[in-house]
Amino acid sequence: MPEPEKKVRPPREPWIIRTYAGFGDARQANERFLANLKQGQRGLSIAFDLPTQNGYDPDAPVARGEVGEAGVSIVTGRTWSACSKESRCSRSTPR
Repeated sequence: MPEPEKKVRPPREPWIIRTYAGFGDARQANERFLANLKQGQRGLSIAFDLPTQNGYDPDAPVARGEVGEAGVSIVTGRTWSACSKESRCSRSTPR
């Protein structure tokens, strides 16, 4: 019986190492992202603070003490633009 034909697969890219990062306001997070990219990081995984993740305004009473603590606070399209300024994310939109 003849051997089955072996398929030639194209080489795969190595895994992209990312830092799950984001803290403070959009400007501070952007500075961190740009520094990481400058040091050779090839991807970004953005951590959003709890009020952002849960859809609360940062000035809502329930958000008190959580804004910018466990991730970056994104409130509007303008703050997203500030967070992603000059990075590859500036060509994407948040989901």
